[in-house]
Amino acid sequence: MSCPTTIKISLERVEWYLMDMHDVYVSFEDDGLDEYWFDPDSYEQDKGVVSIDSSESLEHQLHTLLHEAGHVVLRANPESFRSPFPPLCRTTFEGRLEILREEVLAWDKAEHIAELLSVRLDEGRWKNSYKKALEKYARWTTEEIQDDEE
Repeated sequence: MSCPTTIKISLERVEWYLMDMHDVYVSFEDDGLDEYWFDPDSYEQDKGVVSIDSSESLEHQLHTLLHEAGHVVLRANPESFRSPFPPLCRTTFEGRLEILREEVLAWDKAEHIAELLSVRLDEGRWKNSYKKALEKYARWTTEEIQDDEE
């Protein structure tokens, strides 16, 4: 999928899905953070925001938005989310492994969301996107621990 119009339509589908089905707002901004943010203490009142860096390519924005939508789906029920993902400290190896595990699952959910919304993805570029993102998390998981131990 390389047609900018097709990608824009797909971005809109995912954005509307997040707003209609999950009450999550999407913000496209230059230097957006490419993340899903919410306050766990007020989740029932405010489901959060997905921030997307609009200075990136449209395809990158779509891949990122789908991935962040995967996080939204995983966290849609806070009680069921806490069971497989208990709150652990980001400065422990166990905590970082759980974050990495959630990242993998969010990419898996993203593929299901794409199918649900009939968003066509170039399989090779999609795989490159998630491999690149997961590689960063895998490195972070171990590099931070090495830095903490010194």
